Amino acid sequence: APTPPEGEVAFGSRVRVRMGGRERGFEIVGHDEADAAAGRIPFAAPLARALIGALEGETVEFGDGVEVLEVLPPAG
Repeated sequence: APTPPEGEVAFGSRVRVRMGGRERGFEIVGHDEADAAAGRIPFAAPLARALIGALEGETVEFGDGVEVLEVLPPAG
């Protein structure tokens, strides 16, 4: 698979988002690597599907538009 553009969320990405005023971090992984408590979500999960393809600075809707997530630049 081609490498996604810089700043685009994709499989294997570590992504920071602002959800409900709080910052959270996730890594998008395969089903066998998923561990919600550690912030590793499977690529087929609704949250991952909402984030994949988003760019830093964009907002995406999640949960039928109930939650708006802002994709933040990587920490550091």
